[in-house]
Amino acid sequence: MSFLRKYTFPNDIRWRRTSSPCTGPLALLPITILLILIWIFFASAQIYSRILWNNYERESALYDADIAAGRRGRPLPDYPPVLWGGQDGYQGISTFAFQAFLVLVPDTIHLPIHHFLFVRGKMHPVAALVLCICLGSLWFVSAFFTLFGQLFGEYYEVNAYDDLMITCAVLQLCLGITYWVYMGLAAAAVHKWRGKKRDGKAYGQGLRDGMELGGMGKRSGEAEV
Repeated sequence: MSFLRKYTFPNDIRWRRTSSPCTGPLALLPITILLILIWIFFASAQIYSRILWNNYERESALYDADIAAGRRGRPLPDYPPVLWGGQDGYQGISTFAFQAFLVLVPDTIHLPIHHFLFVRGKMHPVAALVLCICLGSLWFVSAFFTLFGQLFGEYYEVNAYDDLMITCAVLQLCLGITYWVYMGLAAAAVHKWRGKKRDGKAYGQGLRDGMELGGMGKRSGEAEV
């Protein structure tokens, strides 16, 4: 496929080790798929948490009305996992902002640029290596805080929101691992590229030394004549 060939046989010679297909840049494809899946589960969790909050507000209003009227037949509504209003309404906004802007939104901006630069032959392996270290670490941090919030939070009701967020955290861990795999492949490309660069310099220096020695021999021979 011509699409995959852009990643297996990149135009940038710094990524090529031999004439065989280059596997390192292919890691960008599962990274892209995982990022899309994380967005799907993250958006679904946020929408569902808002639905739970709206249901809680409605049921709480009915419960308070029953209490005020002296009726006690209605059960106390379940507490929602995320608070989007009231005195603690900042919790929903702050949780969303942290989970979205720690790495999800930055990586969404970064990844298309990374693809574009790589296909154009302008993504240096060293730059890819540094980006993988930073983004992989951030995805591990994001996954840890997501799991920590779900497993040790004050909310004890288990529903689809918990499943969505735990799935999102697992996908974040997978994405962090994939970024670090890409990091290792980029490091191998850097090593090979620097080795070729040293070999090229040594070859050029050998040619210059040989030419200088040849010139010295020629001058000495001319002097003897």
